[in-house]
Amino acid sequence: AELFIAWTGQPEINLEISKYLPYGLLNSQALPLLYESIDATRMDMLATSPRALENAVNVDGVWLEMNLERLTKRFKEFLRSN
Repeated sequence: AELFIAWTGQPEINLEISKYLPYGLLNSQALPLLYESIDATRMDMLATSPRALENAVNVDGVWLEMNLERLTKRFKEFLRSN
């Protein structure tokens, strides 16, 4: 499993995966290769495309840890109400 993950993280392999699945790149070194080989329509489908990153939500782990109990309670109440 570790060898497979290492293999898929290589820039060239990572690029090939992004041609078929819209997950985006794992390896930032693959970005130049991506820009050279994928058309703009396909690029916009990737989760890590510049366009998608404009709307990305940055998760604040410290805030989340401090508020997790309250958020969990609210979420459970939401689920019960539906």
